[in-house]
Amino acid sequence: MISLRMAAGACSIYDGFRHSYASYRIRQLKGNLPELAVEMGNSPREIIDSYKRNVTDEQARVWFTEILPPPDYSDLPLGPEERTR
Repeated sequence: MISLRMAAGACSIYDGFRHSYASYRIRQLKGNLPELAVEMGNSPREIIDSYKRNVTDEQARVWFTEILPPPDYSDLPLGPEERTR
């Protein structure tokens, strides 16, 4: 990955995916810092200090639907407890 990134001239940000997730997720949660802090295993203060960046609702929607689409679990076998529902 490093050589691919270097060849593309792209920079790498330590924990960049985590930073992006926090910035976009806080928009989805309408600013609910305590909920995001629980999701990320941090305090609300740490979210503000280290991760929160200004993004729009539209940017958050695009990130979660196009860049990070929800997983498709439809092809996974269900356990016995799931088959009876």
